[in-house]
Amino acid sequence: MTASLVGRKTQEGATPSDRVKVTYATGASTLEGCMVCLNSSGLACDPDGSNAAFVVGIETKSVSSAAAGQEGEVRKGKFWFVNGGSFTVADLFKPCYAADNQTVNEDSSNPVAGVIVDVDSVLGVCVEIDPARNRLMPTLGAAGAMQYSNGVRFVNFPIGTAAQIMGVNAGATAPEWEADDVS
Repeated sequence: MTASLVGRKTQEGATPSDRVKVTYATGASTLEGCMVCLNSSGLACDPDGSNAAFVVGIETKSVSSAAAGQEGEVRKGKFWFVNGGSFTVADLFKPCYAADNQTVNEDSSNPVAGVIVDVDSVLGVCVEIDPARNRLMPTLGAAGAMQYSNGVRFVNFPIGTAAQIMGVNAGATAPEWEADDVS
């Protein structure tokens, strides 16, 4: 196929471009207007849910104790959340993380919420939620820390000590620090 030389009408997918189709984790409960995450199995859950990996959008309709295989839609876009950190305009275009279903903070051990696009003392923090970017967005670690992919997202690998070298764990799935036997 060759590139188009004239304008064209591109058909959208079955789901409107600001909507993301999700399948809920069995028993998941989410609230309308609140953040929804995907877990490590790719199923929708509350940010407080086990294995919540990253925010995929905000809930369009509350879900209570989802049945196995239950589907729904969440919205992606720019939304205001509670400032659970000390975010200021100096933090624009930095990542933030879901402390709960309505609060964002700087704690990178929480699921990635998105990128800060505005901060207001009354409204809170405006976050751009883009699930494709959130899935790949690295989290910030301590000085000297590194990151590796666990197959779902980038995770922090803390800095070792002066007497350690980096090796691979027994399952060959992640790095680990080992004693430096060379003297």
